[in-house]
Amino acid sequence: TLTFSPTSAGAKRASLTLTHNATGSPATLALSGAGRAAATPALRVSVGTARSGRSGTANIPISVSDARGIAGGDLTLTYDATALTAVNVVVEKLVQDASITMALNLDTAGQVKASLAGANAIASGSGALLTVVFEVKPTAKAGTVTLQLTGSLKDQNGRGLPATVSTGSVVISVAGAAAGLLGDVNGDKVVDAGDAILVLRHAAGLATLSTAQRDLGDVNGDGATDTGDAILILRKAAGRLARFPREGVARLATGLPIFDPGAMVLRRGSEGEIALELGPEVWGAALILSHDPETRLIQTSPPAGTLLSDNPVRPGELQLVLAKAEEGPAVLRFRLEGPAQTLRVEGRLYSDQGQAISVTRTLALPTATALGNYPNPFNPATTLRYQLAEAGPVRLAIYNATGTQVRLLVSQPQAAGVYEVVWDGRDEQGRNAASGLYLGRLETGTTQQTQKLLLLK
Repeated sequence: TLTFSPTSAGAKRASLTLTHNATGSPATLALSGAGRAAATPALRVSVGTARSGRSGTANIPISVSDARGIAGGDLTLTYDATALTAVNVVVEKLVQDASITMALNLDTAGQVKASLAGANAIASGSGALLTVVFEVKPTAKAGTVTLQLTGSLKDQNGRGLPATVSTGSVVISVAGAAAGLLGDVNGDKVVDAGDAILVLRHAAGLATLSTAQRDLGDVNGDGATDTGDAILILRKAAGRLARFPREGVARLATGLPIFDPGAMVLRRGSEGEIALELGPEVWGAALILSHDPETRLIQTSPPAGTLLSDNPVRPGELQLVLAKAEEGPAVLRFRLEGPAQTLRVEGRLYSDQGQAISVTRTLALPTATALGNYPNPFNPATTLRYQLAEAGPVRLAIYNATGTQVRLLVSQPQAAGVYEVVWDGRDEQGRNAASGLYLGRLETGTTQQTQKLLLLK
């Protein structure tokens, strides 16, 4: 059997000649074979779309369907320099994690040139490689600016990877009296919580917005009207945001938001409740909660200071869309009736700038005692949260670095559940504690937990 491995697609032929000196046999023996090598599936490279107003910004991701094997490349993105100016290119996590270096050239108007090179290829993943940041010129005309990508991506042997490329665009819109007030989705000439509610219900599939309403609701200018916009509308209604990113002042942060794994935690509450806690860095969420279809998941109370819309999609699934106006954690409380002890959470978490990152996680109800705190570092106070897997005596105290007790916070029997207590940064005599490292120690009848606390002044 003659086996050969072609390195490119198309018809191939190989031959093998054997020479020997055995008596009575031919001196040579020739073998040959032929076949056709299948083409390697092409990568799909896509250039994103964003919406912005004059003097605003537009973040355009360059994404791939499968990043596996990419070790570098040379890319050129062309655009209309009379409407846009390229100001930066952000290297995204896929490229960063593979230690691939970028060389950037923005000197030529109408072109973004980026060269990538790394010793090792990306192992796996899909999504954005780079994000190009554009500023829209004050004199730009309303309409669509096409973005054209050329070049090639290469593997770690320097060979080009076959790819198909789709174009992107920046949609430039001019908001004015005829178009309506940006963010005023319900048309009452005021940007308030009512507009955020409409956008949130639209994101949850509970309401349908007209084309004009979607345009007014896309306040971050990313081409979609979703939970990220609801967050910004709610923050502006609460006086926490002066102007929208699409208005060209509050520029969106570039790249994807980074959330710690602890940003989403499932806790066992009291009286049969469970609590899905979203950390303070999460300002909004669009999630599908999946559970055993034989189990009922019932929301018991919405978090304070948030807009929340829930939609039972089908048995075993609950859709939640949430937006916050104030900083701090949001705790979603549910009653779980049935045998399930886990929730699969899939969807998107949003930053304070309305940017999203996809999450997929299976969260198990805790069966052990745990202790944590927020914020950390802190000044002057921090909240200690702890959960008890079972009822029993509880003692929670603060110690300094030498092991001396500074403050006793809890000393009493408690039922299983989740609790919070605030340490105001003072000792037993009411004096302010000095800056430095402290330890919070939780003791129960069966276990002990310690949490480091850093007081900075």
